[in-house]
Amino acid sequence: MEEEKKLKLCSYPISMQLKKLGFNEPCDYLYTTAIRHNGEDLGSDEQFELEAEGHGDEIEYVPGGWLEEHYNCNDFDYFSDETCSAPLLNDVVDWLEKEHGLIINATPSFGIEFDEEYGIKSVNALMGWHTIVYYADGQKPLYIMDIRKNRYEAIANGVEEALELLKLENEDN
Repeated sequence: MEEEKKLKLCSYPISMQLKKLGFNEPCDYLYTTAIRHNGEDLGSDEQFELEAEGHGDEIEYVPGGWLEEHYNCNDFDYFSDETCSAPLLNDVVDWLEKEHGLIINATPSFGIEFDEEYGIKSVNALMGWHTIVYYADGQKPLYIMDIRKNRYEAIANGVEEALELLKLENEDN
C-alpha cells in the first residue's frame, strides 16, 4: 500500500478505540495480528513449520501489525479481538459528527507579516495545520491544537482528542 493511502487511514490504536465505541461503517482495510519470526512476517505455512520443528516459542504475535485489504470487520465474531477495521480518517470525522455531534476541523496556518499602518503586509508560505474540535450544537471549541505538519496528521490528532472526550463523557455517565 502506498504511503499516501496509509496517511489517510486511522492508526491501529485509534481503530481499536473506534471499534469499542461501535464504529461499524464500511471500510476497505483491516488491521489484524502479524505473525513474525526474527522480524520477518510469516505466512501460515511458515508458522506451522516452525511450530512443528519446536520453534513455536520464537514466533512473535503483533496485534495490529498487518494492514490488509478487506471489508469491514467490526461486527463479525469470526475475527479475533485484536482485529479491527482500518477506516479512512475522513469517514471517522463524518461518523463522529453523525453519531456523537463532534466536529473536527483542520485549518491551514500561514505566516503573516503585519504593517502597523495598513494591517496585513503579506501572507507567507503554509506553516502547518491547526485542529479544532467542537460540538455541532455551536458550543465553543473544546480543543485547539498546535500546528501539525500536514492535514492528515492534524485530522488524526483531532480524532484522538475527540475519542478522549467521548471516553471522559462515558466515564462521567
